[in-house]
Amino acid sequence: MANDRRETFLAEAARMYDEIMLWNEEHAEGSLEELESFLREKRLALMSHLLTNVLELRAEKLAEEPHPSPSCGVLMASEALRARYAQTLEGEARFQRAYYSCRTCSEWISPLDRHLGLDRSAWSRSIQEGITALRISLPVRRAANIFQDLTGIWISPSTVYRLNHKKKTSLPLKQIKQAEEIW
Repeated sequence: MANDRRETFLAEAARMYDEIMLWNEEHAEGSLEELESFLREKRLALMSHLLTNVLELRAEKLAEEPHPSPSCGVLMASEALRARYAQTLEGEARFQRAYYSCRTCSEWISPLDRHLGLDRSAWSRSIQEGITALRISLPVRRAANIFQDLTGIWISPSTVYRLNHKKKTSLPLKQIKQAEEIW
């Protein structure tokens, strides 16, 4: 299984390398900004593939271990695999992970989510912190645009707003209005 994942990843990396070299031939007069943008897109796609593989391997390993309920200590039963989506600075991942329930205390957990420190948001902590940092001095739409320019990851202005207001570090409304007036 691990060798299959490795071979698939290496084949994808080789295919992307060929795409990049072809693009370079076709855009020999392109600017550094164009090259950077194209390479960022390819890097995110390749890292998404790798990230998904790594998370699937972790999920498989955690599924082999017993999981006591954090509330009552009784061993939990594996209920089903559930899909999860996570967006990180290294790309996005769509993967399956086990969910467990305790018949004694009715607690539900995903050991992988807990192990990775994932909350309910699809956005990684790094993305949430980056957005919050940009939002401190920029209006919502501008923060979303700059984040995309820097990372290649699209995020809607409404998500920027929601992430900023869910964090404990969110700004008082008066400071946000002042920053928006400046921009």
